[in-house]
Amino acid sequence: MFDIFKGEKFRVIELSDTVKIETNIADIYLPALRAGFVGFPTNPRWSAIKFHAWKVGRQWRNGLNTGELKVRVSDSILVHRDEEEPPGKPEHSLEETVEKFSLWNLKLNSPFSIPST
Repeated sequence: MFDIFKGEKFRVIELSDTVKIETNIADIYLPALRAGFVGFPTNPRWSAIKFHAWKVGRQWRNGLNTGELKVRVSDSILVHRDEEEPPGKPEHSLEETVEKFSLWNLKLNSPFSIPST
């Protein structure tokens, strides 16, 4: 079997505009992997290994369509359907958001601000 997963460290890559995945796939195979994931046809000039990367991307798309995989809401990473959301605090609490909005609104209504025309 082909070994497309030759990268040294796991990193997050974009499969499409809205889906990411954490993988150690070698950089040379990323375009073929993305092409398979978004549904593009294969390139006849690709090597067998790039075709395999395309096929892996296609399998991930099929897994997403069948419900075996899901896109995690918190960070848009493709994961197995049984994987839990990572525990953690939301980026901003409601109080922080209200406080920032109040400060921003105060600056806009300040007598020292430049009025917009």
